[in-house]
Amino acid sequence: MKKFVFLLSIIFTCCFMLPDYVKAAPKTPQPVLQKAVIDVVEDVNKVAKVTEHIVVTNTDLIKNQKFEFTLSRINDLDVENLVIKINGETLTPDINKGKALVKLSVPFKNDVKEANVEAEYTVALKKDCFEVPMLVPIYASMGAESIVTLNITVPEGMYIYSNSFPVVPHMEEGNHETIPMANIPSHIKFEFGAEKEGFFNEFSVISYVVFFALVAIIAKWIYTEINSDKN
Repeated sequence: MKKFVFLLSIIFTCCFMLPDYVKAAPKTPQPVLQKAVIDVVEDVNKVAKVTEHIVVTNTDLIKNQKFEFTLSRINDLDVENLVIKINGETLTPDINKGKALVKLSVPFKNDVKEANVEAEYTVALKKDCFEVPMLVPIYASMGAESIVTLNITVPEGMYIYSNSFPVVPHMEEGNHETIPMANIPSHIKFEFGAEKEGFFNEFSVISYVVFFALVAIIAKWIYTEINSDKN
């Protein structure tokens, strides 16, 4: 039983020492992602229209008078009809396209402490799947609360399934989901279809299999330890 207690102490210690992967702004003064509202809507032509409203503070600290973004090229997806406005002014970005990532920068006069960014673009969808790269400013959030709101809308009569990214915390009934997050993800991927999702799906089956396998391993280990102590 001493080994069992020792094992539990290791598990609890590891849980509390897990690294924090949330991209948080450093304590030294730097530009900070303050708020973002992102709407992704599929139109009748199987095209996702993305609208982003972003607020970045401490913009007077931005260097080189360049406001910078990144775009993931997941599965070689490219955005079209990109329009970026900062504080109401439409700006043309310089684009550096790599194999996995697109870097964008727009001219920015850092004589203000807050930037209101509006961005719009479209992405051609795959069949029954939202797979959309996000336009992400390189400036981190504080990471302490959910300052990003992601709104997903699929066609009427469709249902969003749980095997999506990012994970949907509370599945809503219908064709719309609202997801709070601490930062803007590099991309999103949502599966949807005309039928309601059943209790058993790809993610739930895998989760249950892993859970019961772990329970069986731990139970067997405890049983072995108890018998060894008796002997």
